[in-house]
Amino acid sequence: MIEELFESYKEVTFKIINDIKADNDVEKLMEERASIVNEIEKLNISKEEKKRVYDSLALKEMDTELEKTIKLEMMQVKESIQKLKNTRAAHTSYTSSMRRENLFVRKV
Repeated sequence: MIEELFESYKEVTFKIINDIKADNDVEKLMEERASIVNEIEKLNISKEEKKRVYDSLALKEMDTELEKTIKLEMMQVKESIQKLKNTRAAHTSYTSSMRRENLFVRKV
């Protein structure tokens, strides 16, 4: 039972990693992963047994990869937001300078 839950946890985590890399929505997969974690927590099995199965399936490495992937995606989103912010500021500055009367454009 616990091995099956951890296997499904591993599969969902793998799908999440791939979907994040492909820029797909992962909300449903994250909810599914959370429900699997809740089911694992509800089991009447010792923490040592859960840890043994977790380690045997190399889930620590997969969780670390998921964390790195999420952080990378967050950095990329922050960079794109910053670029948009800079573009907007440049546009605003340009249009406001064009509204002011320019000395060289003034008709005499």
